[in-house]
Amino acid sequence: MALSTLERLRRKIGDRSAIRRETSTADGLSTNFKLKLSPVNATPVPQVWLDDTLLTEGVDYSVNYEDGVIIFSNAPTVNQKLVFQYYAVVWTDVDLQDYLDQYSDHVNISAAHVLLSWAADAARLAKRETLSGGGGLGAVTKDTSVAARELRNTAKALMDWEIEYGDTLGSQVPADGLTEIPWTEAAFEEIESQRFIREN
Repeated sequence: MALSTLERLRRKIGDRSAIRRETSTADGLSTNFKLKLSPVNATPVPQVWLDDTLLTEGVDYSVNYEDGVIIFSNAPTVNQKLVFQYYAVVWTDVDLQDYLDQYSDHVNISAAHVLLSWAADAARLAKRETLSGGGGLGAVTKDTSVAARELRNTAKALMDWEIEYGDTLGSQVPADGLTEIPWTEAAFEEIESQRFIREN
């Protein structure tokens, strides 16, 4: 079965659904907790732990999948530890479709611009970490700035491919080779892991 243009773009930028794990501490008042990424995949179902006890969706909490919000039936007690585990992608379909619309469904050019935007976000995070002293972990700034550089390099490779072969191949790039960018998800996970360590 042929992939849609949107699926080809998502595959090209290496943004596959992956498991995310976040923690928070209850303030005793809040019932809504916004996850870092949205939309959240419905399968497998997101899991929530309260002080190491696995809760039940539909009984203890509900999920706004589109906006990535966990809604508790009752506010957890102050200082209770919350753990959220769910699957999500970094870029929504709406975001990626906007890039495709801007660049007339050219997958390579759209992918390059998505990666450049991703690089800009990583560079901003690196600058913020540098200005705040690296968050106490010197690796945070380094990892983030390396990710930004690698994203820009991959974007340039995609643009170079399009310039060299675009007239004859257009966006019909073979399924192997440049369509797989294995480091992007790993780089994002490393950034998230460093942030998780720093915040806890």
